[in-house]
Amino acid sequence: MRKVIEKEVAFCDDCGNEADYVHTCIGCGKEYCYDCHDAHLTEFRCGVSFGGSGDGEFCKECIENPPTPKLRKLLKAYLKIRALKTERDAVYNDFQARCKKAEAEVDKTYKEVMAGGR
Repeated sequence: MRKVIEKEVAFCDDCGNEADYVHTCIGCGKEYCYDCHDAHLTEFRCGVSFGGSGDGEFCKECIENPPTPKLRKLLKAYLKIRALKTERDAVYNDFQARCKKAEAEVDKTYKEVMAGGR
C-alpha cells in the first residue's frame, strides 16, 4: 500500500544535512544536527548535581552576546551553576587528595609499628 503524506524535515543550520533530531540554541534558534552540535553549542544544566527540563544550549555567538536582556539573565544563572559545579569538583578533588595522604600515613605507620613490635 502507498500513501501520500506531508512530512516536516529538519536540517542542520551548519552542514545542511537532514537531521532526525536537532539541538537548538535558546538564544537565536539555530538548529544543529548531532554531528555539529558539539562544535557550535554549549550545554548548560539547570542544577549543580542534576539536569532536567530546565537545561539549555547556547551557541557561541549567543554566549558572547545574548540577544535579549532575559536571555542574558538566564545565561548568567547558568554560568553560576557551572561555577558552583567547578567549585564542588575542586573541593571534592582536594578532599580526595587529603584522604589518600591520610590513608598512606596510616598504612606506613601501621607497617612501621607492626614490623618493630609494639
